[in-house]
Amino acid sequence: MACVDDGFSGNHYFEKRIWKEVKKGYCHFQNGDIGIAKISPCFENLKSTIFQGLPNNCGAGTTELVILRPINIYAKFYLYLFKSQWYIDEGTKYFKGVVGQQRVHKGIFTDLHIPLPPLVEQQRIVTEIEKWFALIDQIEQGKVNLQTTIKQIKSKILDLAIHGKLVPQDPNDEPSIELLQRINPDFTPCDNGHYAQLPD
Repeated sequence: MACVDDGFSGNHYFEKRIWKEVKKGYCHFQNGDIGIAKISPCFENLKSTIFQGLPNNCGAGTTELVILRPINIYAKFYLYLFKSQWYIDEGTKYFKGVVGQQRVHKGIFTDLHIPLPPLVEQQRIVTEIEKWFALIDQIEQGKVNLQTTIKQIKSKILDLAIHGKLVPQDPNDEPSIELLQRINPDFTPCDNGHYAQLPD
């Protein structure tokens, strides 16, 4: 399941294997198929994808995936439907098994009535979803950039303060060396002896 990203990205990854190694004990799929995690918490974490770019047009994966083959349906529309909160809520109503090993009942894939608009409308809906997702991604990236900028500004402010450049300097202020000598008349300014041990 590690080869399928959670969240809304729908990304997946694969490694090449010899067919006889994955012929048994795995579920099988081809390019264009939709894979949906049926085990908790992967189901709730939106681990689902459209398989693409598979060598030889075929793949094998964990049996914890349910494989659907869209026919006369826009695959991305189905994928976003499976990632919707409505669908997740419907699925979790019918979990089976003990906590930590719960799985979605197969009826969520075979018996659930799903509103299905015409194909052109499905494509239009997907285009609109992806437009808004792209905007959200820009906002999230802007937040990351803003946090980085805030850290840099705070560091710069401290640097300016330490070097006495944060506020205008009064030429009448006594130098710090004189202040130290006034506080401690026995003070003798000298270089730190440890500096000599530092490499050039």
